[in-house]
Amino acid sequence: MPFPVGSLPWVRNGFMPQLVTCHCGRKFEATPAEGQRRVNCPTCNSVIFLPEPVEAAADDIGYGLAATEEEQQAFRRKGRQGEPDWLQRYRESRETIKGEQSRIFTTITNLAGANPTLDPLGAALYLAVSHADAETSVAALAKVAISRHPVYTAMARTLLGHVGPSDATGAQQLLNLIGETTDGPALQVLLDALDRIGPTPLVQVRELLELLRNPEERLRLWGVNSLRLAGRAAGHAFEPLWELYRQIPSLRLPILAALTAIGREPAKTAGALGDFLQQHDADLRREAVTISRSLGIAAEPLLPLLKGLIKKDPDPELRKLAAEAAATILTALRNQSGGTAAAPVDGVLRVQCQCGKRLQAKVELAGKTARCPACGESITLPLPAAVVPPATAGGEEKECPRCFAMAAGNQILCLSCGYDFRTGKTVRVAGKPAGNPPGKSPGPPQSGSSGKP
Repeated sequence: MPFPVGSLPWVRNGFMPQLVTCHCGRKFEATPAEGQRRVNCPTCNSVIFLPEPVEAAADDIGYGLAATEEEQQAFRRKGRQGEPDWLQRYRESRETIKGEQSRIFTTITNLAGANPTLDPLGAALYLAVSHADAETSVAALAKVAISRHPVYTAMARTLLGHVGPSDATGAQQLLNLIGETTDGPALQVLLDALDRIGPTPLVQVRELLELLRNPEERLRLWGVNSLRLAGRAAGHAFEPLWELYRQIPSLRLPILAALTAIGREPAKTAGALGDFLQQHDADLRREAVTISRSLGIAAEPLLPLLKGLIKKDPDPELRKLAAEAAATILTALRNQSGGTAAAPVDGVLRVQCQCGKRLQAKVELAGKTARCPACGESITLPLPAAVVPPATAGGEEKECPRCFAMAAGNQILCLSCGYDFRTGKTVRVAGKPAGNPPGKSPGPPQSGSSGKP
């Protein structure tokens, strides 16, 4: 005697549960509500389209590209409103082959009904173009780009060629895939995509420290430049950067730029910059001048070398840069000893002329020359007085146990990963990809160890 459908324990809502594999790797049983074919992954919350609850014919087993007209229209509507930045750049690109865009978009539109179990790559490709969140879209697109599918791989690599700095939240996902990839050509695809995104502080300091030990030079350089953007929060990288400075001469100037941004022991950084100011290569001298300008008062020992460049360097552009750097350093020294420029708490630079007239100017004009409206004398607008950096505003610094970023002593929340110093829990910080939970993060990199991409 057959059982009624509703009495079977494995049948819910009149439908047989289906085993679903999400692009993130999570497998789960899904039972859609009546009339619904979409479910959300319990891990990454991605939308997954389920096949019709009917048995498929033998010749239907394949990639499941069929989609209803309603689903195609839904994709077209969502494409303009919720598409990622890289897809918008691809739409506007003039370098595409004639007919290529139409062919790619037609195929992806049909993937709205792809079976995520039979065609996980097709489902991932559709997920990539239908999510504006770069962390989700770049991860899904990159997984397809390093696969060996006869159709989807070429499409995904074409689209991945249009990622850029605005997709920086996807950088962490690319790094995760790089760590799992052993195939040489696939690794180059991921490295090229990471270079197009460019350095970003959105990757946790803990992950950037790991890159310093990576044997791939492109990854080490990317990590150094990202630590430069992280600034004082990357204080834990001070010693590893100096170790890398001694080991790899080709990375020394980028490392000095990162050390300058971190701000620890600036006198040591200034001493190393002095050697580059005397190099025969004009490009090296030019980059060293630019870095020395950011050192502020710590660059005082470099003033004789900068003045020598101003007088004798054969490159007129470099002489101009050296003059600007020297002026910036001298202004910082005057401000430290009690200059007339106040710190611009409201974005306005205030200065007093020799005639007694008080003037105001936008802080963006600092370092430029203006004319006093009262006496007509020229006034060089000095740089504003140094402001206490946020990292040291609360006394001594402390280290985040989750991502190794440095924070002020009175800071409650780590701005790098969202770790709450009071409770030990983690909240999601806008624009920051999620990392390992507290207690499971790897320890700080040890000198002399190596990592693999």
